[in-house]
Amino acid sequence: MQSKSIVSTYHKGLGVGDNYRQWNLLREDISLPAAVLSSDNLEFNLQWMQKFIEKYNVKLAPHGKTTMSPQLFHKQLEHGAWGWTLAT
Repeated sequence: MQSKSIVSTYHKGLGVGDNYRQWNLLREDISLPAAVLSSDNLEFNLQWMQKFIEKYNVKLAPHGKTTMSPQLFHKQLEHGAWGWTLAT
């Protein structure tokens, strides 16, 4: 019998333990709700945003609470965003 990975409610996000890359959303190894991103779609959207900024000479500040992810914030900056908007 294969043991099931348990995610502690005291930890947020991935990275808890050495086997987090083996977690499976469909086996419910991850507490729901969980955001699942496609790296290909994310890269496409970042490239599209950068081209839009360059073509129309605009400044974009995506809403930070949408993703709440510092890793995504930095990717958006790398692709032309000048900052973020935030709200509570």
